[in-house]
Amino acid sequence: MDETSDDIVLWKRDFVPRVTLDRITSASEIWHLGDVKFRAGVGLWFAMVFHPDHGEALRRKFEACLRVLGDTGLGGERSAGRGLFTWDYAGEETLPEVESADRFVTLAPLCPKDTAQLAALTGEVAAYDLLPRRGWVTSPEAGNLRRKMIWMFAEGSVLTGNPERRAGRLVNVKPEVCPHDVWRYGYAFPVGMGT
Repeated sequence: MDETSDDIVLWKRDFVPRVTLDRITSASEIWHLGDVKFRAGVGLWFAMVFHPDHGEALRRKFEACLRVLGDTGLGGERSAGRGLFTWDYAGEETLPEVESADRFVTLAPLCPKDTAQLAALTGEVAAYDLLPRRGWVTSPEAGNLRRKMIWMFAEGSVLTGNPERRAGRLVNVKPEVCPHDVWRYGYAFPVGMGT
């Protein structure tokens, strides 16, 4: 409980001032870092679906990647120790199936593969937000470079079409001078909806 407002508070947002110095002129400029702190026992969740033919082997590799990511961090200011996390396996759930679904909610950001798929996803009953996705390349060879920005359908968007067909694509967001490809996952995580 928040003592001043008497509300339940699961996380708090702060804006921390920072200063950057120009390398040539030594002029200073202030900027603000957004900081989110979760209460003990509170956090984020995600869902993952593995292909039946590769489920267990892929799951072990995925969990190893999660451990590495938890030790290195997510988001900005990782070099200052921010973004570190631990994760717990919460068990398996079965998503509801809707017979003859003509639309779906995507639980993941989605980038259509072409204009035909874009037109099919944005039919009459579609309701969506478009959000820009950007960030930094996180490799030793190009850690100082920004990824190309792309626009994606936001999580929670309601899109038209059959949820059985996986909409979306992988997008190469490699900056011009980057020595390697940089991929952003843009496939839907569809949950069917009926009319």
